[in-house]
Amino acid sequence: MRIILLGTIFFTVCFSACNNKDKVPAGILPKDQMQSVLWDVMQAESFTNIRSNTKSDTLINSVLEDAKLQERVFGIHHISREDFYKSFSYYKEHTDLMMAILDSMTAQESRKETDRLAIKAKADTTNKNRIKDKSVFLKQQLNKLVADSTLIKNKQKAAAKAKQKKHLPKKHTLNAAAKKT
Repeated sequence: MRIILLGTIFFTVCFSACNNKDKVPAGILPKDQMQSVLWDVMQAESFTNIRSNTKSDTLINSVLEDAKLQERVFGIHHISREDFYKSFSYYKEHTDLMMAILDSMTAQESRKETDRLAIKAKADTTNKNRIKDKSVFLKQQLNKLVADSTLIKNKQKAAAKAKQKKHLPKKHTLNAAAKKT
């Protein structure tokens, strides 16, 4: 009986340990929320670094700027600085959970980049088609102008010939002159 009871307890503990692998204790941000906040904090830090590297103003205090941006991020996510850093420490200690968050962030950014490239490729194709259509239209217009130009030239030549014929002196033949006399 004792063996069955110990076996049941052992099985229950193992099952619950496997089942609660992704669960976090109370007071710790859930994985999906931590991922979102961490991403925004990283973006804020990146923005601060870029801004401080591009500005020639030496008075900029990047640490203070970063802290201000982090406070805005925490406000957007309705958490406190302490909540974030407590959760961050927890996830750092549980590397499997932290790796899952980082892998998910990387996969999301990769999907976004793929989507951006697909949109850009579609826009490029659309632009190429527009250019091709415009090129065909311009060729048609050019052909029409050439045809109109040729028609005008032919009309001008015909008018010049007609004018030239009009001003030519009439030839009198000997027969015609003989008949008059």
